[in-house]
Amino acid sequence: MAVLIPDLWPDDLGTDVQSPAAILRAQESSLERKTGGKLLARLSIDDSGDSVQLLFDVEAPRLGGLRQRIMTATHGREMMYPVSVSAKAFRYRGGHELLDAGVGADQRRAATPEEFIRLVGDVFGSLEVRSLLASLIARINEQEAAPAGGAA
Repeated sequence: MAVLIPDLWPDDLGTDVQSPAAILRAQESSLERKTGGKLLARLSIDDSGDSVQLLFDVEAPRLGGLRQRIMTATHGREMMYPVSVSAKAFRYRGGHELLDAGVGADQRRAATPEEFIRLVGDVFGSLEVRSLLASLIARINEQEAAPAGGAA
């Protein structure tokens, strides 16, 4: 009697896998569209070392090009996954800094594009980033509402 050997490969294995950089590039146009161009997302790539760093910033062009880093993703040159995501947003839960936020508290790892997308969503939806976006937009709105040549 022949022994039936099962297929042991993951069922969700597919061929439409996107790189971390492609996933973050798609987010650039989303922020600009959602904020009417008041805020921009900027992806910079540093591939000068042994690993590739994806630096993701929010920029407020109407505030003199003010830029704020919201996350960094790092992966190997040859292997894009796993990818490590570093963000201050990971240090907070419910608006409060975690008491055990020691070394590595601001880092998470993703083994797949789906996990990476979830981590990026966690960063974007965090109190830290939402507060940053709201504050920048409020400053822009206040600046635009101020009478020309004077303070509000």
